[in-house]
Order: sequence, then C-alpha cells, then structure tokens
Amino acid sequence: MLYFTDQKISYPLAFAISGVLISTIAHNIIFQISSSIANFTSLFGVLIFFCAFAYYRITLFPPLDNSTRVIFYLLIIYILSVLLRWGDAPITKVTIIRIVTDKYGVMGFLTPLIVFLGSKRINIQTIFRLSYISSLIGILFILFNFKEIFLTSHMSLLTGAWSDIRDDVNMGQVPGYFTLPSAFLVMSYKFAPPKYIKVGFIGLILSLATAILYGRRSYIAFHLTYLIFIGYMYFFTNKKSKGKKVFIILSVLILVSIIAASFSDSSAFNVLADRFNQNTRSGVEDYFFTDFKGKPLDWIFGRGINGTYYCPVLEGQSYRNVIETGYLQFILKGGLILLFLYVYILLKGAFLGFFRSKNTICKAMSLVLFANVIFLFSGNTLEFSFRQILIWCCVMLCYNASFRNLSEQMLIINFKYKEIMQQLPALAIQKFKLEK
Repeated sequence: MLYFTDQKISYPLAFAISGVLISTIAHNIIFQISSSIANFTSLFGVLIFFCAFAYYRITLFPPLDNSTRVIFYLLIIYILSVLLRWGDAPITKVTIIRIVTDKYGVMGFLTPLIVFLGSKRINIQTIFRLSYISSLIGILFILFNFKEIFLTSHMSLLTGAWSDIRDDVNMGQVPGYFTLPSAFLVMSYKFAPPKYIKVGFIGLILSLATAILYGRRSYIAFHLTYLIFIGYMYFFTNKKSKGKKVFIILSVLILVSIIAASFSDSSAFNVLADRFNQNTRSGVEDYFFTDFKGKPLDWIFGRGINGTYYCPVLEGQSYRNVIETGYLQFILKGGLILLFLYVYILLKGAFLGFFRSKNTICKAMSLVLFANVIFLFSGNTLEFSFRQILIWCCVMLCYNASFRNLSEQMLIINFKYKEIMQQLPALAIQKFKLEK
C-alpha cells in the first residue's frame, strides 16, 4: 500500500491539480491586470491538466466499483452530450475562448475524467502538499490586499451600484477558492505534516473573515460547515480527546456569534447585516423558473454547455449562462438527469466512506463529499477547480474497498514510513546500549 505515498505514481495527479491552480490564479488574480494574459494563462493551465493523461506509459483504470461503474459511465456519456449541445448563444471567437477557459465551461465538465487515472495514483501526500500551496496563495492574496479587504473596499458594498462594486464583491470570495480545499488537509490532522495543518487552518480562518466582511453568505456557510466537520474529526474520532462537549458548545457559539455580530453596529459587520436583510438570489431564481416554465424537456435534459435563461438583472445583459444556485446550474446545463447522476455518485461515496471504512481519512473524504452535496443549494457546481478535483479524488478512494478497509495503524505506517526508517538506526543503537 506504499503507492499512496509513492511520488512517481503521483505525477499525473500533481499535473491535474497544478493545472487547475494555474487556471484559478489566472481567472481571479491575473484577470484584474489583463484579461488577455489571464486567458492565455488559463489555457496553459488546461494544457498542464491534460498532461496528467499524456504522462509517459499512462494506463487508464476502470472507474469506481462494479455496481456504480455503469452510473459513472452514464455520467461521462451524458456530459459529452451536454458539451455537444451548444445552446442558444451565437458561435463567435469570444464565446469559444470563454467556453474553453471559463471554470464553468468545457473544462469544468471534464474534471470527472480524473477518475480514470485510478485510485492507485491518488497520492494523498500530493493532495496535502498542493492544498498547503493553495492555502499559501490564498493567504498571500489576503495579505497583499489587506488594506483594501479589511479597511476600505468592503464598505463600498453598502453604497455602490452593482456595476461599480462587482469586482469588490468578488474580492470577498477569491481567498476561499484557494483555502477551502485545505479543509480536508486539516481534517486529516493525524497524517498531514503539522506545518501544513497550521497554514491550512489559518487560511480557512482568514478567508472566512474576508467572506464575512464582504457579506458572502454562501462562502460563510461553506467555511462554517467545514469548521464544524473539522471539529467533529478532531473531537469525535480522537479517542484521547475529552472535548466532545466543548466541540458542541464551540460550534453553537461560532454560529451564534457570527449571526449576532452581523447585526451589530460595528462597521466591519455592516455589510453582512445588510446582506442578511436582503434576498439577492430570489429575483434571479424567479427569472430562471419563469423562463423554464412549461418546458419539461429543458428541465429533464437542460440547455447544453452554453445554455442561457432570461434574466435582465444586469444592465445591457438580458440572458445569463450562469446561475449562482448550484443545483439550478446543473439543471440549466444538463437538466435533472445530470443532477441526479452527480448527486448519486457523491452520496453513495459519502455513505461508503463514513459507514463502511476503518480509517479516519475515508471519513474525512466522506465529509468532503457530503458537504459538497449540501453546497448544491448555494454555489457548488461542476467547475474547473481544485475543489472539484478533490471531490473526484475523494470519490475514487471512498469507492475503493481495499483503501476503506485499511486500518488506522496501517495508514500511519504508510504515511510515516520514511520517518520510521530514519529512526530505525537510532532505535537499534539505543537497544544495543540497553542490552550491553
């Protein structure tokens, strides 16, 4: 079972995650400087992603277990049909570039292909290391924009028009793109290096603070859900821990304090208080439901990769190809069929990883899958991101019976193998001295 820490076997996964990180940096950081450079960088990230499948002598493996393999093949075939259905938008150079480079475009639908790499190529230490790097990027983004985030920019949301503050709104969720995947890293505290865990946790706290300041309710919910799951993993899976009651109390206090602070007079929470009093998505969703009314085929099959719906909420834009509510985005593109196939695979994986496993890494992965099903009620959808790659890595290992049946002790030996081997000479010398 040493292949879970074998560096050579992990190269394809490292290419895939590096590719999505490059693309994420392009869309959320470089785009603020130049859209052309951002598109070029994003394309470079896409090429790096495909290097995972072009790696020398790569062999693709049958996906998942026998009972779910048919469902996964149906998902892939159906995704291809979604990609072939262009939708209502005209075919132009700009549209093609956007559909290829955008995280909600073609590449977002192709991320499930990572499953064909096989669970034996899922080096969990590679996931830990790249989660650490991703968190560092999120933390550096916050530090470089500290004054704007914590002192000035978020307050303009209370007074500015939407067209003037759109970039400010995005500032509140950019750190989360990089830090949220580290929740799995922190939940796997028994196996990840302490340095990685500290950076991952700090990143989550800082990005949560940023989301609060900008009133990004979805991202606040994402962070709080993961923090509660982290608390569960620490207090309920650690036999030496005596803090289960403390965890429950802290979880309640976190939720109450966030809600209470959001309605306080403190300027730092004015935006969140104002946002809590608004239902900003109901209007968009109403337009969506109105446009889909009386069109059962659209509900069942969706409108294709570039499908749109009538929504004149933005000046100069009558149709939108994205809706922020995750499950509705699935329906817009691929209908209820796509939504059902996706949710079935994630929920079954979450069940197997939580109730049919003997180690805490599988339980942490199951919580990641369950959280992302919950997030469908907000912003989670198929996208070209580290989060989606992590989801499909969790799917692979939660469906792998051999990995689920590994004991905690065996996994610790695998992860600490090099450390144990380095300590053997010292232990042998110590034993020799004692015997002498």
